[in-house]
Amino acid sequence: MLGGNEQTILSAAQYAKNTFPGWTISGYHHGYLQTPEMTLSVIEKINAARPDVLLVGMGNPLQERWICQNQSRLQVPVCMGIGGLFDYWAGNVSRAPQWLRSLGHEWIWRLYQQPRDKMHRYLMGNPLFLARIVREHLSKRKTAEFDR
Repeated sequence: MLGGNEQTILSAAQYAKNTFPGWTISGYHHGYLQTPEMTLSVIEKINAARPDVLLVGMGNPLQERWICQNQSRLQVPVCMGIGGLFDYWAGNVSRAPQWLRSLGHEWIWRLYQQPRDKMHRYLMGNPLFLARIVREHLSKRKTAEFDR
């Protein structure tokens, strides 16, 4: 388990240990890896622990970048970016009510709980992402028309 601050990852590890008794937690470390030396040290500890799965909870896109940049050095079969899961497990944030989750709109609850953290992503980032998809689709369509 890699991510969160020191208290969050400690609480999340305790939650996982209590909730999933069949798991063997081979280690955990906070996600504030500020120097290349610190990153290398953590990777060495991960490799020495030989986990089957590495859960990386640094938030998007940091966790994906970290996994991509360090994948060749990690000796772990599965590395998974899990976003804010450690915050849930640590009790830092709560889950949305069931009716909101069943609609697929838990993001609204997260925006309500953490407006400063989530406003940019949900209200600006998502529309920008969709606009980029449309632009890419249209450019491929134009390219296909020229190829005819």
